[in-house]
Amino acid sequence: MGCGGSKQDVAAVQPIENNIKPVSEPPKPVSNGTTPNQEVKDEQEEEEEETGSDCLYISTDPGEETLEVDDSLEEYNHIKPSEEAQENHIKKATNVKFFEDWFPEYSQDTDADSESRPRTVNHIDIKVHGSEKQLTIADIDKRARETPQDKASSFKALRNYLLKDLEKQTDKDRLAVRAILVWLSIQEEGDFGSKAANKDSPEGFLSLLAKKQTMFSTFFTVLCREFGLTCVKIKGLSKAGDYQPGDAITKENSSDIWTAVYFENSWNIVHPYWVCRGLFGHRPAGWIKLEAGGKAIGKSEKGVAGVLRNAFKEYYIFPNPKEFIHTCYPTDSKWQLTKNPISLKRFEKMPYLLPTFFGMGLKLISDETCLLNTIKGECMIEMQAPLKNANQIGLWYELYLKEGTGKTDDEKRMLQKENIPKLVAMIRCGDLWQFKLSLPIEGTFKICCYGGPYKSTMARIAEFRVDCKERKKDCRILPFDPGRVGFGPGPAAASAGFFLPSHAGGLVPVNAKSTIEISFTVEKIVIERTTIRATLYTTNKDQTVLQENVSVRTSVETSTVYFDAEVPDEGEYALSINTVRQSQTTQTTQTSTAVSNGKSQQHAHVREETSNVCNYLLSTFAKSKEKLNQKLARSELQSSLESAPKHGEGLTKGIKNIENGIKKCLKQKIMSSDNQIVVAKSKLEHLRIKNEVRNAKLRRNLYVTMGTIHMIKNSSLSRICDKEIQELEEFKMELEQLQKFPQEPPSLHWAIGELANSHTLWDEINNTVKAFLTLLGEPPESLKTWNDMLNVLRPPADMPPMLSITARIKELETSGAPKEGVDLENVTKCLKTYSIDQVRNINVGAAVMYEWVLKNSGQKTDK
Repeated sequence: MGCGGSKQDVAAVQPIENNIKPVSEPPKPVSNGTTPNQEVKDEQEEEEEETGSDCLYISTDPGEETLEVDDSLEEYNHIKPSEEAQENHIKKATNVKFFEDWFPEYSQDTDADSESRPRTVNHIDIKVHGSEKQLTIADIDKRARETPQDKASSFKALRNYLLKDLEKQTDKDRLAVRAILVWLSIQEEGDFGSKAANKDSPEGFLSLLAKKQTMFSTFFTVLCREFGLTCVKIKGLSKAGDYQPGDAITKENSSDIWTAVYFENSWNIVHPYWVCRGLFGHRPAGWIKLEAGGKAIGKSEKGVAGVLRNAFKEYYIFPNPKEFIHTCYPTDSKWQLTKNPISLKRFEKMPYLLPTFFGMGLKLISDETCLLNTIKGECMIEMQAPLKNANQIGLWYELYLKEGTGKTDDEKRMLQKENIPKLVAMIRCGDLWQFKLSLPIEGTFKICCYGGPYKSTMARIAEFRVDCKERKKDCRILPFDPGRVGFGPGPAAASAGFFLPSHAGGLVPVNAKSTIEISFTVEKIVIERTTIRATLYTTNKDQTVLQENVSVRTSVETSTVYFDAEVPDEGEYALSINTVRQSQTTQTTQTSTAVSNGKSQQHAHVREETSNVCNYLLSTFAKSKEKLNQKLARSELQSSLESAPKHGEGLTKGIKNIENGIKKCLKQKIMSSDNQIVVAKSKLEHLRIKNEVRNAKLRRNLYVTMGTIHMIKNSSLSRICDKEIQELEEFKMELEQLQKFPQEPPSLHWAIGELANSHTLWDEINNTVKAFLTLLGEPPESLKTWNDMLNVLRPPADMPPMLSITARIKELETSGAPKEGVDLENVTKCLKTYSIDQVRNINVGAAVMYEWVLKNSGQKTDK
């Protein structure tokens, strides 16, 4: 099935009813505008063709092996696969770039170590030692793609051409593998069909490929060995071709072959066929599409073989073994290349997660299986993104019913759009997504999940089979179609300037005949120039609007917008929040009179542009049972949120109270994705920004102020911190204009404390502190590094009083002269390195120390 994606609201490509054909480019239209062998479609059902590189499907190599090529060689016998991948600088390919100019961002506190997160060869600088020529990945790829055809006449000619200038490169083996695969991916084996088919040359192998008498993995293995690389063939099973989630995996229907290449003390997986060929537009038969893009479809899918094309899927060059095992299972478990090998039975049940799933940094939180069973007609799929990444991506889905698995009357009813309720609620809370399925009939269902950066083309990321043996009683229609925005604040809200929601989760428990208040802190311009509207929908097919039950109010002072929704009865309701902008257009018209006079008339039209910002699913059925200790922890956290000051000295204490409240909730096993904790973390980030602004003003340091401004501007909340940014910008200008101390110089002891806790080392500070400690008689060997100087500034508690910094300062000030043996020449040298103005611009405390040294050393500086 799919290893790539689908455009939103677009199904598979135009049907091709013949067998799979390898082609290098899309079929060319004929005179009537259709492709050869294309089915005639109803205009209303016409579907676009998927052309993006992320719209590929996993297929199996159609070749039959007729050659005797050893899977491994005797000289490899001493190289054993490690049960655990050895640590080296070679990273696997999780972070292959699936979307233009976009990579997942990871939080500092994420459980994934940034150094262990995989990366691709693109991240390696290529330098050829001893040569003036500097190669890039683009150079190697371009050369491989433009290889003259005659180079395929012999392995030696091809090797010398592809590996030119790589011999002295540190990563030559890795780059050689890439060069081979880039070259192989663009080869049209059909062009070599007339050549002699043999294994004596690359063109002979290409002829064998054209005749389906060998496989890509075999050819790649031979190429590697001819190029001096250590390569083995790995036999096993894969979830490819006509595989559907939950299918049995057998040798008869799932056999596959891939390879591993050894370099830098480890074996690295390569699946040559999946790198070089992609199946576009494949669509399995026998499914009824129920929902796509949040809309009822009710269409029986026709099977489409698809079109085989050249492709270069970098993910399958050195994929992470822990991810690769989701789709490929080696017959010999040692080639799983993981510490804890799994069984074939476990492989069958593993979730069907595709490269784009890992590429976006997603994790499956719900059951790790591709086969789900409903409980009373319901089931849940949960996915989580890195916290920093969550508000940049969107997810969506398509839902299918397997033909023949339900009762005949039920299936016929599901083919009628008017009878199809919206069965899937996509709900998000911070970095967590939930796909909540409520199924009204028994049968076998399939949900295909899609994902991608906000406002980009979505790609298929995962598929699950759902067996429903007991339908949900009184299955209710979702009261509103939220579209790709889904339920819960996400990138659409942030894009519209809505931040710090009072409810981070899309599912909000409510009580009948009561009012729920939901609020956002918004960008100032939103209140000034935007009309904000809210609509409340109730559950029925007509989506009745309860406009009188919802109201909007704003606070200009706090830049907050409030939504009050009254729930009249038991049930589920949808609150839809929208922004409305008015734009004026001018239309020119001509009347018969005007035409006769040669004049025209212009009319101004006001058009409203409505954007969906956020949706909430309000439910009187969503009530969770909690233990008393969890309720108490929640109450304490809520109290700390409500009592936290927004400015002043109490900020630090308020931040600490919220942090402790979150820790207590987590200790009581309340999930980190819980609505209250997500809300608390957002408010915590906002308070920390305010506290950093306060600290910057108190320190009155130019560089601290500049760093704080930079931090706020790069924060996810920068758009609601314009007041803080403006204040600091003005404060920065004030500091820049001051050449001397901006206030009465602080004491020397304050300066020592300031520098003893400095986390950032500047040369200006380093030289000043060195001069200071040298003047106090500290020997040069104890002042070699900044850490050495910190040890002197922060002496141990058991140091004799006469040796303390304070004692030495008093002694020097009393005597009026340095101790005998003090290197005054070195003191003067340190002071001359920078002027006091330069030092003051870096740190006020260092400037105080500078002036003290200058005064008490009896020296003069030229600066």
